[in-house]
Amino acid sequence: MARSILIPTDLSVNSLKTLKHALNESGPEALNIMLVFPYIQPTGIGDLLFYSPSKTLRSLQSDDFKDALEVLRNRYENKVASLRVELFQGRTQRALDDLLQVNNVQEIHLPEEHVKLIHPQGFDIMPMLQASAVRKQVHHWEPAPMHLSEDRLQVLFHQ
Repeated sequence: MARSILIPTDLSVNSLKTLKHALNESGPEALNIMLVFPYIQPTGIGDLLFYSPSKTLRSLQSDDFKDALEVLRNRYENKVASLRVELFQGRTQRALDDLLQVNNVQEIHLPEEHVKLIHPQGFDIMPMLQASAVRKQVHHWEPAPMHLSEDRLQVLFHQ
């Protein structure tokens, strides 16, 4: 049976380094991977009338992010039982704990503290993830050098 893990993302290619490290260190066991983007849901009545989480998620993902996910999925095909990107719109610890329980998440994989994963349309989910009772695995990786855009595929393979 595949182990379920959660990895926070800001939908940049750079943030997928945590996924790459998790896959490299997972051993032979396949993983059910949930990448979670903490999203601030619109509150205006006009925005809510036509709001669709799946359309929103598709519009927020760059082509480079989608390509990088596909590269990782293909490179580690024997280790990826499933891989999905989800919006997390809860703003409370209870909402996060429910998400973890419903999805049977056994581990949370995090970048080191100095890495900030905050998107203009998102919020900082790290304190809630740290407060969770689920086992955590912290991965060290360096942010992309200044000369590389954070949304370029080569960032994923830069050491």
